[in-house]
Amino acid sequence: MHAGFYAVEWMAHQWQEFVWQLQQEGQLREQPERMGLFTLVRRVRRREPLPKTILVLHFDRAMYNAFWLNGGEGSPQQALSVVESIVREIRRTLSLHRDWLQRQAPTILLPFGSLENTAEGWWAGYKHGSTGTTQRLFRLEWLIPVPSLLEPKEIVKEAISCYAPL
Repeated sequence: MHAGFYAVEWMAHQWQEFVWQLQQEGQLREQPERMGLFTLVRRVRRREPLPKTILVLHFDRAMYNAFWLNGGEGSPQQALSVVESIVREIRRTLSLHRDWLQRQAPTILLPFGSLENTAEGWWAGYKHGSTGTTQRLFRLEWLIPVPSLLEPKEIVKEAISCYAPL
């Protein structure tokens, strides 16, 4: 796998199976370091050394919680705008430190419960484990520093996924 962002539709609580499958398919040689996206952003902001491969867990869940805590059911547009502003702020930080991030050259794996490629672009969402319902949360273009480079790329068989270079 090349350095960059890999978004894949995969349930985060099944991350061990996800990593195992990547290793079986020859995509990964070693275990990735697990961390939350906010930890990754903090490490980027502080310019702390990054591991070669990072598995970002539960970002979809954090954004789902932000959605519901900001009126998700009663006022979904307002809740989605809060999620969008959070995601865009993360993108701003990653963009500000893009040169440093490119020198670190990590492979960043982003599993989302739901990932759709639509006419509007790539949508990431949360899939509720017990009900199977999904909630669209944000477009990947709002998160990735260079959204114009997002492209479909299969990294695990039969899983929707895309890639963007750092």
